[in-house]
Amino acid sequence: MPRTRTLGLVCALLSLGLAPAPALARGPIVALFGMEDRGEVLEQAVRDNLIEYLAARLTEGGFQVVPLDQVRERIRSLRLESVKACYDQNCQIELGRELAAQKTLATKILRIGKSCQVTAVLYDLKLAATESAATEEAVCEIDPLMEAVKKIATRLCAPLAAAELKADEGLAEFEELAKKVASERAAKKRMEQAWQLVAGIAKDDQVQKAKRVEALQKFLAAFPKDGPYYAEAERLLRELASSALLIKTNPDGAEIRVAGELIGRAPLTREFRPGQHEISASLAGHREARVTVSTEPERNGEVILTLEPLPPPPPIAPVPVPPPAEAAPGPEAAAGAPARPMHPLEVWGHVSLWTGVACLALGGVGLGVGLGYSADFEDGDLAAEDKARSMTGLMWAGLALGAVLTATGGILWGLAPDEPAAVVAPSLAPTADGQGLGLSLGGRW
Repeated sequence: MPRTRTLGLVCALLSLGLAPAPALARGPIVALFGMEDRGEVLEQAVRDNLIEYLAARLTEGGFQVVPLDQVRERIRSLRLESVKACYDQNCQIELGRELAAQKTLATKILRIGKSCQVTAVLYDLKLAATESAATEEAVCEIDPLMEAVKKIATRLCAPLAAAELKADEGLAEFEELAKKVASERAAKKRMEQAWQLVAGIAKDDQVQKAKRVEALQKFLAAFPKDGPYYAEAERLLRELASSALLIKTNPDGAEIRVAGELIGRAPLTREFRPGQHEISASLAGHREARVTVSTEPERNGEVILTLEPLPPPPPIAPVPVPPPAEAAPGPEAAAGAPARPMHPLEVWGHVSLWTGVACLALGGVGLGVGLGYSADFEDGDLAAEDKARSMTGLMWAGLALGAVLTATGGILWGLAPDEPAAVVAPSLAPTADGQGLGLSLGGRW
């Protein structure tokens, strides 16, 4: 981009936008971020100058603008790469809240064909919704784009001007109502009308805070304390008479809680109502820090909480592990002999014996059922005769087979030896006279 055009833009900004603005700086607080250039039309320095120009125009129109340097410092404290890293709306909303702003303004330059569209979206952090937007079309050059930014600033400030005009008219009407003297009924109606005017001004965040406070103060001075709206007017006045408190921690980045509620990470700025507030800061590896601060109406302040690092944990002593307990030796282990295996005769004795017992039980079942069918046959049931004969056969087969197997099992079990098979251990040793060798066989049979 030619250097002369850049210098011309800077001079225009100094002459048009950066001149001292009228004292309207009690409107909503708005945080501006870097202008996103999706068409790569302007250099970064030119875009920064346009943002500064827009900030001056908004301040002149009644907004309170968070300085761009403060926005950049906060972005650096969040360890973001640059202002470009906070073009995302979620990032801007979170950062705007940490800067104690009430609104955020995101601006973009979109190149569409041969023309450029300059867009601005004003987001209300309290309502969590877009409040207004403005778009202007211009040729993709510095002077037309600057004129587009100027028109956008005028459109964004228009609701503030309308709100200020409406507030002025309401205050003038309130003055007329306060001067009138009438009957008690008329006075009550006059108070209702006056309160509607004052409440409309006090609850409109587009109106300067000083004018909202003035309306409430005039209402409290004009009407008695026993009126139905006096307490509400006092409450609104206390809310508007808040003060901003800058909270810092050492080291930086600690979580800040007010009355136990998390509000963000330090450093941050918050508005507080008059009174005492308990603020705590916590950070991993540090002791929690607490402080109670008192805030006064319309008096800003700063508080710094220092967090002490926690001492390193003591070394963990190794826990001695006792050796595994040895099982008590059994009688055979004490003698140094292996467990005696079961002899094959003993195994088959077990099988035969318990199979025989099962056959005897089957024979007993056949006996019982057969007796039942025999009784039915004697009573005249001819079909029961065949069943009785079948059960009788089952009875004799079961009893006979069971007796044989039981007896066989008992005999085999009884024939099984108490010792296992013979174990022979040969040994060769010199004779007593040392003249030869002796062979010996030792074992058990």
